[in-house]
Amino acid sequence: MTSGSDGGLTRRRLLGGAAAALGAWSLGGCGGIHGRRLEDLDPRVPALLATATSVDFHSHAAGASNARVPRFDLADHMRRGHLSAVCLCHSADGPVIHRPASGGRIRQYRDPAPGELHAHTERRLAFMDALVAQHGMTRVLTPDDLEMARAAGRPALIGNIEGCQFMEGHLERVAEVYERGIRHLQLVHYMPSDLGDQQTEDPRWGGLSPLGTDVVRECNRLGIVVDVAHGTFTLVQQVAAVTSVPFVLSHTSLARGPLTSYTRLISTEHARLMAQVGGVIGVWPNGSSFVDARDWVRGIARMVDAAGVDHVGIGTDMEGGVSEVWDDYADLPAVADLLLRQGFSPAEVGQLLGGNYVRVFRAAAATRRA
Repeated sequence: MTSGSDGGLTRRRLLGGAAAALGAWSLGGCGGIHGRRLEDLDPRVPALLATATSVDFHSHAAGASNARVPRFDLADHMRRGHLSAVCLCHSADGPVIHRPASGGRIRQYRDPAPGELHAHTERRLAFMDALVAQHGMTRVLTPDDLEMARAAGRPALIGNIEGCQFMEGHLERVAEVYERGIRHLQLVHYMPSDLGDQQTEDPRWGGLSPLGTDVVRECNRLGIVVDVAHGTFTLVQQVAAVTSVPFVLSHTSLARGPLTSYTRLISTEHARLMAQVGGVIGVWPNGSSFVDARDWVRGIARMVDAAGVDHVGIGTDMEGGVSEVWDDYADLPAVADLLLRQGFSPAEVGQLLGGNYVRVFRAAAATRRA
């Protein structure tokens, strides 16, 4: 299927409908995928996963955000599911945000102490270092590292930070975290940012701030993937005007109707903008948008209808403080099976599971300048 091709979309809808009708008995009415046996899945799945470089664009798995020690053996779950890599992240503003007990959206609830969020990031990067050392993972510093790890069957970790509050206004700290292994950087999160506006607060900057513009350019210089998740549509438009390479929106999903205030979801226009700039959108399996894993996969297909198959992937936000309808990498083969049942070809499923991210990663790395 080609991006934006009516013929391709029609073919996928026809194939997906037929496959769903034929395979409904084996998937169950709840759309659950946990523990699916490989022999019960589409016979093309093993070869697909053996050749695809699969990447979760955004994950807090195994306690990456705040656990003192890993909550589980992340590498083991990745091996069992044939997941090549995770963009493993922590939230730089984590110590100063929470969801009120009465409900509502996550917000900043106190001011950080001077140096607190920088120190928090240093501790979380050390956690990632230990995870790599103790669980037989590969720390990815270049796209070639990622491909070599996949070929060797070693689960890979792409260092990621969500929100740039660790900078505390110091641009040089972007280069510092690059030296510590970070290759993916999300500009804004929940704490109001001096880099630009986020979806969950009233705008302060009219999009990207002057410092945010400098950070995008510094990421381009260093070869870091820029992530506009949580950013407003205006911020994304302005990043598109500044950056020299494509970027990602790591975890969101399409709104099913008009956008509500402070939503983390995006419009079709927002999705199409990401496609126009060559970017990639990770579809987020959150329980507020989807009832189960099958519904999430249909959400991936809807995002493809909006942005094209070259511009969509997966961003789970696993252990990110929300309920997920897919929460175990060991079940990736069943996700691949569901995508095939939607009518995507094996090559297209490979793109959706990570190939599109690899393209952006390679483009970002190619811009690195001393």
